[in-house]
Amino acid sequence: MIEGMKVTVDGGELITLCEARATFHDERAAFYKKKVADMPPEDVAQFHKSGNASPVDTMQERIEKNVDNAMELRFVAKHLIRTETYRLDRGDMARLGIVKSSYY
Repeated sequence: MIEGMKVTVDGGELITLCEARATFHDERAAFYKKKVADMPPEDVAQFHKSGNASPVDTMQERIEKNVDNAMELRFVAKHLIRTETYRLDRGDMARLGIVKSSYY
């Protein structure tokens, strides 16, 4: 018996989903890197004077998070068994970008 709602996905499709989501995270990291590069130095200095968090630090955290997510998803994709069937819950689907979040 299966508890809760689960979705059955074959390994090949799950590999494709993981790789696509990894690419999404690569693109987000590149987006934030460009934002940092385009940020005028005087804007950054303004935040430091006001005591607020630096936008560069915030963007750097987002870059690192997206890079980590992409690396993890690529690792998972390389270690899935194409001929197997996997059961995904809402949290898994959120991680893959199929649903917006794991919350209702």
